Amino acid sequence: MFQYNHHNNVTTTTNQFPPFFNVYRDGWGSKRYLLGPQSSKSAALYAVSLHSALSSQPSIVLHAGPTTSSPSLAGAKMGTFGRKTVVSLPPSPGPSWTSSEEEAHWNRGAGLYSHHPLIFSIEVRSSDGQLRREEFEWRRSSGDVVAALGGRSVGYKLVRCTSVGTMGPTSSDGKEIVAVWALHGIRLHQGFRFQFLGSGVDGALGERWSTMAVMTALYMWCYLRRASGNAAI
Repeated sequence: MFQYNHHNNVTTTTNQFPPFFNVYRDGWGSKRYLLGPQSSKSAALYAVSLHSALSSQPSIVLHAGPTTSSPSLAGAKMGTFGRKTVVSLPPSPGPSWTSSEEEAHWNRGAGLYSHHPLIFSIEVRSSDGQLRREEFEWRRSSGDVVAALGGRSVGYKLVRCTSVGTMGPTSSDGKEIVAVWALHGIRLHQGFRFQFLGSGVDGALGERWSTMAVMTALYMWCYLRRASGNAAI
């Protein structure tokens, strides 16, 4: 079981990620990446380490601090041929502090996986404070919400499938868009830009949801890196 450090104060904040952040390389040629509101080492909030299939570590580890020696916050394993990922997350609220695993998979048709939705479900908080499981999809997009990131014109939007959103932008089928991400530029190793939208901004969906959103974006980026031969995983 992936080890999760629940004593770190990252786990107790309502909104542990900034509304907008960059994922960027920790120095020229480094295999480590940083996550922060600006692309500088001094602005880093979290570190991301990538591991090969031969490693005993998960393929992607999000650290609860700006160095890879910081405790692990979440991890993701790359499935066979990148078809799916299993994400180890912080625990659900309750007496047990055992981390849990959630799966995300491509809803594949013909062509590259990355041209099709990546789907996951996870518990989110409802207006009455209760937890309920909802489904979300990362959809490829070239719409205004992706363009507003200022990176590549084509990226991905995270759609809340099981409810109609009223807090922010919506998809063409009326579903709330709760996050977007896009590459910085044409080179995958440069990282990407990420933004929470609508009910994803203020932590209303819960910190496990926001961690899952970030981890699945990291997985998609790593899948693209591996598919292009531009990765160690």
